[in-house]
Amino acid sequence: MSKAEFTEMIQTADLELGQKTETDLYDSAGELMITQGSLITGLLIEKLMRNGVEQLYTTPGRGGKDGDAPTTQPSADTAKATAPASPAQKQADAAMSAYDEIKRERTAKLFFENAAIVDDLLQQYAETGRVDLRTVDPAIENIADEVTDESDPVVAHTLLRQSDLDLTRRCVQFSTLAIGVGLRMNLAHKDVMDLGRAAMAHDWTLFELPPNQRFPHQSRDEAGEAIYRQHPLQSEQMMAADPRCSSTASMIVGQVHERLDGTGFPRRLKSESIHPLGRILTVVDTYLTLTSPPPSAPRIVPCDAVAYIVNGMSSGKFAPIAVSGLLETISLYPLGSMVELSDASRVRPIHTNGSDYGYPIVQDIDEAGRQINLKESELFVTRPLVVQEFGEIRMPESVA
Repeated sequence: MSKAEFTEMIQTADLELGQKTETDLYDSAGELMITQGSLITGLLIEKLMRNGVEQLYTTPGRGGKDGDAPTTQPSADTAKATAPASPAQKQADAAMSAYDEIKRERTAKLFFENAAIVDDLLQQYAETGRVDLRTVDPAIENIADEVTDESDPVVAHTLLRQSDLDLTRRCVQFSTLAIGVGLRMNLAHKDVMDLGRAAMAHDWTLFELPPNQRFPHQSRDEAGEAIYRQHPLQSEQMMAADPRCSSTASMIVGQVHERLDGTGFPRRLKSESIHPLGRILTVVDTYLTLTSPPPSAPRIVPCDAVAYIVNGMSSGKFAPIAVSGLLETISLYPLGSMVELSDASRVRPIHTNGSDYGYPIVQDIDEAGRQINLKESELFVTRPLVVQEFGEIRMPESVA
């Protein structure tokens, strides 16, 4: 096959982790590098880059005369990578600017590296039906170390992750926030590790579904819905099959969608049957489901998502101690969100204040450098603000 047949070029570094290729991909010499339907993993990208394969080509049609250089068009991923930052990304960058630059860079790098680790484990699971969960432990330890060093920048980065269909990143996001809550609650190290493992692995079996059916907001056919409803049990079985995985981790991974009042799934467990760590995962997952949905669903204003969880606690769905742990980790007015104060100023919460979660430290959006500790100020939050760039909406009254 000649080089002339290639009509689209994709930068190897821009391949989407966790996605399957829609076509065969070749190097510039016409050698087949990746077959159609292959799962893109961090290990695969690293191997290609190490071997000098910086561009890949598809074969949708002929792009020139034999011997000519290929007529190339940028792929969607390439265009996305070279385009100016989106309004949403600019908002996220502005929110993160409140933190130390070195910490920001280290946190972003850690998130990417952990996504690559999860991606490689998914490849292992897809090929063998088994996974060595010890491989994920270094990632969990690294997250715990960064959160222990300084929690707020790590949590803010996690909360500001933009909506997409990359389930790999969702796994890392879930694990990071669960670890943050566990550490804030002063749980034992083994319990924090179990939270991190279960959150990281909970959604792996959803990769059996097409990308547009992997999230709770998305429409599915009857077969797809059945798979979705059973994925906690499948993840539980996957973890239980690894003798190195604790029985606690394999138990709580199946309890993420349960509710204390018995209205959850897949087993409709009630309070006495749900492990304390499972109750934490339930609260964390609910918050992320509301505030970090796929593009097909609106993002609920973070303050409204917190209010929904607090109301759910009052009605018996969520455990009070787990809700308190979440609030101490993200604040009643979550890190990175936007709220209005009693003097009409617009601010972003940038630091939590422990158990005084209604009084975070905030940074003025319009007056650069102005920070206010609401615990020590007469000012107070009057209302949440909708960030249009994030596609946020207020929680519908019928749901709230």
